[in-house]
Amino acid sequence: MALLFVAPASVGGLRATARGAAIGARPTTTVCRPRRSTVRAAATEDMPPKVTAPPARPAVVTPVASAPVKGEVGVDNQAGALAEVPEFDPDAVAARARKLAADVQDRPGYYASVAGYATGGFVLFVVLSAVVGALDRLPVIPSMLQLIGLTYTGWFTYRYLLQEETREELKVIIEDLIGKTR
Repeated sequence: MALLFVAPASVGGLRATARGAAIGARPTTTVCRPRRSTVRAAATEDMPPKVTAPPARPAVVTPVASAPVKGEVGVDNQAGALAEVPEFDPDAVAARARKLAADVQDRPGYYASVAGYATGGFVLFVVLSAVVGALDRLPVIPSMLQLIGLTYTGWFTYRYLLQEETREELKVIIEDLIGKTR
C-alpha cells in the first residue's frame, strides 16, 4: 500500500511525495510545474484571445549511400562490386535432405543421444533459471552472492594476473586443460 501526499511547492506547482509500505521503499518526490500558456491576452475585452502554435522545426535530410556496402549479401568483399549470387536449386536441397534422412536411419543411436543432450540441456536451463529466480527474491542471498563473486574475482586477480610468473603458471594450466580435452 502506498500513500500519496500533495503539498504546495515553493516555486510554482505541486509537490507530490509517495511513501511505500514495503521494507526498504524510499519516498519519491516529484515537482509538477504548470505548463506555460500559449494563449495571449487580447487587446480588448470583446476580442477572443489568439492561440499561437510553437515554431516548426526544419526537416533534417540524411543522405543515403548509393554504393554497395562491403560484407553485404551479394557484394564482393574485395572490389565492392556485385558478386554472383548462386541460384536456389530445389533438387540439391531435396538430395541433401534425403542424404540426412539416410544418415539418421544408419546411425539412430547418435541422433538419439544428440536429441537427448539437447533436451536435457533445455530442462537444466529451465530448472536453473527457476532456482536463480527464487534465490534472487530472498532478501540477503543476492548481496551475499555478489560479495562472494567479488571476493573470488579479487583473489583470482591477486593470485594469477598481477605477476608475470603467475601469469605463466596460469597459461600452463590452461594449455594442460586444453590438451586433455583434445
